[in-house]
Amino acid sequence: MKKRLTVILCVITLIAAVLPVTVVSADAKTLTHVVITPTSSNLLYGATQQFTARGEDVNNEAIDGLTYTWAVVNGGGTINGSGLFTAGTTALHFENTIKVTAVQGQKSVTGFASVTVFAAVGNLDHIVISPTTVTLAVGGTQQFTAQGQDANNLPITGLTYVWSANGGGSISGSGLFAATTLGIFNDTVQVYATINNTIKAKASVKVVVLTNVVISPTAARIIPGGTQQFTAQGQDTNNLPIAGLTYVWSVDAVISGGTIDTSSGLFTAGTTTGTFTDTVKVTVQGTAIFDLATVIVKIGANQNKSGFFPWGWEHGLKKGWNKLHFPPGWYKNCKATQDLTGDENTSAARPGKGNQNNKKDKR
Repeated sequence: MKKRLTVILCVITLIAAVLPVTVVSADAKTLTHVVITPTSSNLLYGATQQFTARGEDVNNEAIDGLTYTWAVVNGGGTINGSGLFTAGTTALHFENTIKVTAVQGQKSVTGFASVTVFAAVGNLDHIVISPTTVTLAVGGTQQFTAQGQDANNLPITGLTYVWSANGGGSISGSGLFAATTLGIFNDTVQVYATINNTIKAKASVKVVVLTNVVISPTAARIIPGGTQQFTAQGQDTNNLPIAGLTYVWSVDAVISGGTIDTSSGLFTAGTTTGTFTDTVKVTVQGTAIFDLATVIVKIGANQNKSGFFPWGWEHGLKKGWNKLHFPPGWYKNCKATQDLTGDENTSAARPGKGNQNNKKDKR
């Protein structure tokens, strides 16, 4: 009996060893549905439409790492592996013809979209203006765009648009609005196509007082040579965002810590570690309104530390160390999981102080 039990256990162990095992983390999201965008599209013969898909869980949160497969199931055209649809030459409505399948492990879900194909564009029916509402500060600008469409929402090419503003500021012939007066101006921006002066589109503009600008993040930890993207948003007296602002970025030359792209806000850390308080500055162009951010440059736990000095070793050459690399024995004894992100003056970053994995400092 005992021998038989032993054999059974061995067989179970062998089966467990050869069967595939899928390990799922406790906080992994489970795929429940897929969202396809757009859900419908009107196209001319041979025109294209880019469809996109996003797999989501039960809380409508996006899930990364999914595989998507596209197909046309009811005719109307063709679609490639990235979701780009090309309409055929049959003028018809094709309900739920676009099919996308999202796969997560052994589970898959599908989503659908419809396509209507037209042989030709009809007459001008309406104009779509974008954006339809905007909030600007005095001196701020907003580029408006217009697109004439037929009754089936198909875009009409070759139109000439005429722009006008009835308050709040002025607008150029290309649709660039410049705010000059405080207030709320409903339907102030108007555009019509010269092919039919009776068909217009309108947009509203709210001109407010810029009171502050908010920088994000307000503090960033970066490894030497690493980068951090800073962003800014101007706000009015109610802390509501204001569009159409231009931001100018700079780094305090005295505080420093690195450099920053003056137009994009992309910060690049230097090689000097430390805390650089309020070194990043963003200013709303044409105003004196600004905000500041702090940068902390530290050696990361998994960073190759060649070329950086451990605390106390920069004051003199140790035996066998040429300052071009870490002192002998330091880097090879520094575990990848070791936390060296603390200040260089702390015991965690000093050889022989507070960490058994560090090379002892024999002075």
